[in-house]
Amino acid sequence: MIGRRLAHEAKQGVVMAYTPILTAVTTDPTLGTGSSSIGYYSLVGTTVTAWATIEFGTSSAAGSGELRFSLPLPATAPYGADGFPVGVATVFTSGTGVFTIYQLFAAGNDTSNCRLLLDGATGFASGSIIGDANRLSIAATYPTTA
Repeated sequence: MIGRRLAHEAKQGVVMAYTPILTAVTTDPTLGTGSSSIGYYSLVGTTVTAWATIEFGTSSAAGSGELRFSLPLPATAPYGADGFPVGVATVFTSGTGVFTIYQLFAAGNDTSNCRLLLDGATGFASGSIIGDANRLSIAATYPTTA
């Protein structure tokens, strides 16, 4: 699912709002009570630049499987190539006060989402990053035909 746009059409060079959506391959996570999800993007030519944050509320649940973060507009080639880097993500863990940096990668042929990679050994992020008051933020740049 593509992140819900608050406006009907992207406007060239204008910062637009969208609501990012966090899903998982097997079971979607639950963001919890008091959670928030906000994002912005701009379109210049055929390049999208997006920034978004999801803050988890109380009673959040991890779900299961690799996490996917929605994009505001559908991506196009070469984004569809699995492993195409599109940006970075940070996860702030409220209990420890630690920031963890992830790389954002294309999710194969899924042009509506990206996935988070910690490193080659650890692999892609799963529900372990979800916890009460944790915060997930992304910054991505990718091509589109929208």
